[in-house]
Amino acid sequence: MSARLQELLRQKALLSEHSAWLDREIAIEQARAAPADAGSGSPPAPEASLAVAAAAPAQPEQTAGPPSAQPEVSPASPAPVAGKGSTPPVPAEYQTEPKLIRRAVTWGCLLYFMGALALLGLGLAAIFIFYRHR
Repeated sequence: MSARLQELLRQKALLSEHSAWLDREIAIEQARAAPADAGSGSPPAPEASLAVAAAAPAQPEQTAGPPSAQPEVSPASPAPVAGKGSTPPVPAEYQTEPKLIRRAVTWGCLLYFMGALALLGLGLAAIFIFYRHR
């Protein structure tokens, strides 16, 4: 199986997993909103049919080929969010050490400062040359 096909299958499995997660989150929010709406006498939301489908996580489609060629998908669901307005933790693969961030910012600031000084020097030299030759 080509590398491109494997990558496409992996991306498809990730999208299926994400879709299942979205369905579960929608079902949770509908369940939270249902008790508040129960007393109002309004008809159920059209998304109510999604709540039933979201109860069971979707399985990615199986493709032909040996099991070693199948993309690996972790069935782990994201950790529950503490409360409204809070953000989930950043996955370890995307975290950067604060020491490295500080070093990068320091070097970036120094480079911008040196560039600004160089532009200032060039501007002053241009003004000096322009007025000297008049």
